[in-house]
Amino acid sequence: DLPFQILVATSKDAYRKPSTGMWEFFCQRCNGDVKVDKKESFFVGDAAGRGKDHGKSDKEFAANCGLTFYTEEEFFLKDVLGSKEKK
Repeated sequence: DLPFQILVATSKDAYRKPSTGMWEFFCQRCNGDVKVDKKESFFVGDAAGRGKDHGKSDKEFAANCGLTFYTEEEFFLKDVLGSKEKK
């Protein structure tokens, strides 16, 4: 019961990361007239510019959009949002 949307950039244009076109499109047309709260929004990605990464477009995208960025390890293996059960 978790609603989600998938947006795919198929060309190297303003909609492809690290450009902000996809984020702007989502905010303007895909959020059911609900204003996006950037302070509560975040982006999780594996392209953070680390030695093992294929690039840094995810981290740059988050910065360009003004969003908090987490790597996949930070988000999924740590309790960054305080919502996972403590073991």
